Amino acid sequence: MLERWLEHITPLREPGTVRGYRTCAQAVIAELGHVRLTKFGAQDLDRAYARWLAAGLAPATVRRHHSVLAAALHQARRWGLVTQVVTDLASPPPMHARPPTVPDPSAVQGLVIAAEEENPVLAMAIVLAAITGARLGEPCGLRWSDIDLDNNVLHICRAVKHGLGKRELVVGPTKTHQDRKGSLDPTALALLASHRQRVEGWAKEAGVSVLDDGYVLPGGPA
Repeated sequence: MLERWLEHITPLREPGTVRGYRTCAQAVIAELGHVRLTKFGAQDLDRAYARWLAAGLAPATVRRHHSVLAAALHQARRWGLVTQVVTDLASPPPMHARPPTVPDPSAVQGLVIAAEEENPVLAMAIVLAAITGARLGEPCGLRWSDIDLDNNVLHICRAVKHGLGKRELVVGPTKTHQDRKGSLDPTALALLASHRQRVEGWAKEAGVSVLDDGYVLPGGPA
């Protein structure tokens, strides 16, 4: 049933989301695959949750397994494969929201300085992530055309993500499918200007030009 559900949702979800679903599905199958769907009860789930927690899995991970199984069972009911969604009767571990942590400016500065020596593109990625609060992959999707220097605004409208294959990268919308803007202070503008000069230098060495729609974070020098 889980395999059928995964096949159904694969074209409907982002590749990275599908990979996460597959990981959870594999854990559920390994733990509960021996139980017949018609004999499946909430008690089976609660025992599985307890075993996962005892094995050291975080409550958030157990709840992800629960959520994936719940989505699959709700779809199975729509398909007429089951009459009851037992996850609605089970008791997954509660979630306790953690307050967001704000990185210390000195720690961020230290990371940037350390990265500058080995990988200046990574250093710029850290800067962009720090000033925008962007998710992983969103700074990688930034193009020079997304930066409005006249109004000191940076536009986040896409992200680079892992595809279904481990080495496959795809460009797509942000996780929330919503564009957003961030203000750029003088320090950020100066860092971006310095980075642009560096990128143009790499491009010149390679005999090419930096396009206005080119990525802000290129591969760097060979």
